[in-house]
Amino acid sequence: MKIQTMFFGPQNYAQNVRSVNSSNVNSNPVSKSNYCDLNFGNNDKAHYVRVFDPAKEIVDEQKYRKELLGRFYVPVKDDNGEIVTNKKGEPVTVLDPKIKGALDSMKFEFNGPHGEKFEGSIKDAIDRFVIYDKNSPAFILGVLHGCSKESIEDIVKYGPDMRKTTRSVFGPGMYFAVGEGDAQDYSSAKLIANLIRTTRPNGELGKFVRFDGAFYENIKNQQVMSALGDILAIEPEPKEYDPFIPHYIAMAKAETPFNVLDEYCRNVICDDLGIDVGYGSARGYHDCFVVFNPDVVQKPADYGSETLNRNDYSYSAYYGY
Repeated sequence: MKIQTMFFGPQNYAQNVRSVNSSNVNSNPVSKSNYCDLNFGNNDKAHYVRVFDPAKEIVDEQKYRKELLGRFYVPVKDDNGEIVTNKKGEPVTVLDPKIKGALDSMKFEFNGPHGEKFEGSIKDAIDRFVIYDKNSPAFILGVLHGCSKESIEDIVKYGPDMRKTTRSVFGPGMYFAVGEGDAQDYSSAKLIANLIRTTRPNGELGKFVRFDGAFYENIKNQQVMSALGDILAIEPEPKEYDPFIPHYIAMAKAETPFNVLDEYCRNVICDDLGIDVGYGSARGYHDCFVVFNPDVVQKPADYGSETLNRNDYSYSAYYGY
């Protein structure tokens, strides 16, 4: 079967064209009204192309991704059994304990920070790349996070959403730069904030640590991802290519295990290892502070705002001189 991919203008954006007998379309679960008959001069077959509203497609994709990822999370409940909600009124969820328990019990082969190979848990592997310093600072002031204006407004109003983070070379967290130039590489709009160590329920301060190189690609190795795929058991895509299925289905299924691993590793770093912030530095990457505990992000504000009080992010003002 010959398969083509074609693209039309925004009013009739189309993709995934294939030649089929017209009778085959009626048996497809997707309505025939979603397809357009194209005449390429072939009298034997009718050619159909999937056409859709791009705006609706975006909404459908977001809904599908949310539902797919939501299978692997459970809601947080208070002492009365009521579901806890965040500032947006959305249910607060955590990674399914069964997934965490399964990954906790497994051992994998990893490469260490000095070229050594070892077998251990994901927690063991991450901990090998952590350099603990008892003299680490209690706070870091005036660091910058490059992101869109919309994201800045959302963070200022509701706080950071760690599941929306996209950088992960030094772990799945929220990345902050020390200077404007480094933050500018990610966005012309910038968020400024102070990072203040938190007090944990056991009375200890959250840790500020350093990472021994860019470690996270080592964690996301083939052995780990294969085991996680078995745990999640996401329905595989059909072996035979079906262009009538929206393209985002396969993309979402491929990306979801990485999203789940990010959540798991973030929990390991923040909760199991007690780390609030890590400092990352490696050749080819900007030096940065990586936040794993959103509670450390204090006084977030738009760096470009005319009403910004820069004294809030000044060490001299903080110490009173």
